[in-house]
Amino acid sequence: MDSTPDPQGSRSGESQPMNNVPVGMRITLTGIRTKFPSVNQLQTETLNEMLTNSDNDPESLVILDTRHKDEFFISHIKGAMNIDPYNPDLESIVNEVDRIFHCQVPPTDGSLSRKCLVVAYCSVGYRSSNIVEKLQKSGMLAMDGVSLYNLEGSLFKWANEGRPMVDQAGQPTKFCHPFSFIWGKLLDSQIRKHQT
Repeated sequence: MDSTPDPQGSRSGESQPMNNVPVGMRITLTGIRTKFPSVNQLQTETLNEMLTNSDNDPESLVILDTRHKDEFFISHIKGAMNIDPYNPDLESIVNEVDRIFHCQVPPTDGSLSRKCLVVAYCSVGYRSSNIVEKLQKSGMLAMDGVSLYNLEGSLFKWANEGRPMVDQAGQPTKFCHPFSFIWGKLLDSQIRKHQT
């Protein structure tokens, strides 16, 4: 990747501009930042730019979908690795990061030789922030060049913004699993889908 997001100013306790975010989502995001103050938050706009900008190296990005399989099958961000939110296999995440590190060719410009950005998401960000916090506390990814983030607003915000998603067959979709009746209210009604 050409540039890694600056973790300064994206700490969960710090305010981010949310002018166009509905009130219910703003309250939810504030609650998540309060519950997980050590977790860095990555904006959906930033991740989308990383995925669509040809200057970035997608091979140095690990995207973790921390939702149940039935949610993942409806839609997910292309290339995301699905992990169990309640019993995550942290070792498989570490192995994927390690694979990326060993496959990268060190740049000739004298910059850091290896970088890896790990971005986790779920429906709104609670489960994924929990996974990021577990990874931080485990120390398993405490190495130079590895940055851990939660995707703020997660897949609900991503889907509400009309950003690209794929279904279990890898086909583009606009639909998103609402997780539950209550949490689904944060997702635009026309894109809610409960089953494949």
